Amino acid sequence: MSDTVLFGVPIDCVGEPVGTTRTPGVLREAGVVDALGAHDLGDLDVFLGPASRDPVTGIVGSDSVLDLTRTVRRATAEALDDGRKLVVLGGCCTLQVGATAGVRDRYPDAGLVFVDGHMDLYDGVSSPGGEAADMPVAVLLGGGPSAWGEVVDAPVLDPADVSLVGFRDLEEARDLGSITPDELPGITAIDTEHLRARGIEATVDAAVPPGERRFWVFTDVDVLDPGELAVDAPQPDGLHWGELASLLRPLVHDPRCLGITLACYNPDLDADGSGAREVVDLLSEVVPG
Repeated sequence: MSDTVLFGVPIDCVGEPVGTTRTPGVLREAGVVDALGAHDLGDLDVFLGPASRDPVTGIVGSDSVLDLTRTVRRATAEALDDGRKLVVLGGCCTLQVGATAGVRDRYPDAGLVFVDGHMDLYDGVSSPGGEAADMPVAVLLGGGPSAWGEVVDAPVLDPADVSLVGFRDLEEARDLGSITPDELPGITAIDTEHLRARGIEATVDAAVPPGERRFWVFTDVDVLDPGELAVDAPQPDGLHWGELASLLRPLVHDPRCLGITLACYNPDLDADGSGAREVVDLLSEVVPG
């Protein structure tokens, strides 16, 4: 048994019991627990719904999002233990608000390395569909829907605590009225183009907090190119599997890293199960044994 513990968060921000709701179970069937030699804590008892947008918060399934956040926050804080890596299997990006709050409950100065094809800086007005998965970084920085922020006593993080890595939606987000990195002094923002120009080593050096500060790694698989894996929100020119592994390995192997969230693999888009096997291979490569 390795020094790794994991739990699943079976949710999908559209509020239906399909899609990424199935992710933790499908990854277990693909062998993720054995591949990591992990102690499996099972799935949290959570659900998002109904699939309607709240007129006040602007969030789809608003009340359930707040309940989910409380549950994930508590579970993350309880699961963290010195010397062990925690792996959180999503589910959609919505879970990361509670996970980050739980990390900060245990480690008040911990940073967040957010590896995602999107910046997730929308709020309840600018989000096109009101999906909570559009908003986690905004909420953590105190710029999302106020009711959600109140659940975690936002702001949970200052911009200088956050590194956005691998995003490709800056122009779209700006057009839709999202917060953008240039409005967040101190944030580290490295899109895919600049990641490749810098190289992996320099990107990792820029993304991790300075000194002895601990940090968490969040990874949305839509950071990958659509040719590598079918995802719900595909964008061109993403990372290849090898590039993502090369990025994540030094981050997660760093002794200051507390753990990793893997989110947004959708089994409904992976009929032959090859994507699940790729995700398991990725995790087994980047999480220390």
